Amino acid sequence: MTNQKTNRELVQAGHALANALSTDSPLMEVAKLVSDISTRLDVAVVRGDELQQKLDAQVIWHSGTPAVAEGSSERFWVTHRLKDGSLHVTDLTFFNCPAPDDESFGDSDMCTPDGDAYWPEGWHDLCSHPDFDYYYQKSDLDVLAYAQFIKPEPAKDGE
Repeated sequence: MTNQKTNRELVQAGHALANALSTDSPLMEVAKLVSDISTRLDVAVVRGDELQQKLDAQVIWHSGTPAVAEGSSERFWVTHRLKDGSLHVTDLTFFNCPAPDDESFGDSDMCTPDGDAYWPEGWHDLCSHPDFDYYYQKSDLDVLAYAQFIKPEPAKDGE
């Protein structure tokens, strides 16, 4: 039965059948049809493989808290629920920079708008400010899941 063959085997069988029929055969039109079907199936299989690769490369969501090394931060895609109940995706930065036990340890790399040392922990939004480039603010979002941040590429025409 043909349904036991792989798509590639079916494509090859269709082309072989079309080649086996001679030009004198009354089935020439059938041979052309089988060849066209095989070609279209071959194209569909290639396109399906491409789509599967894109699907395999999609975002993988995780629950809980990300494992970010102490003293560092990492940007993630996060999903949270809006007030209307719908899900929303945005990007946040997760910081794991706890304040040192010993205050003589040194200054933080970050500070509050008042100039006090700031030791960020947890989810933070990247915000803009008129007096300096940007700052991070503790996020009040209830993060449901997070995923590795991959900068999106602009869409190409026709996609």
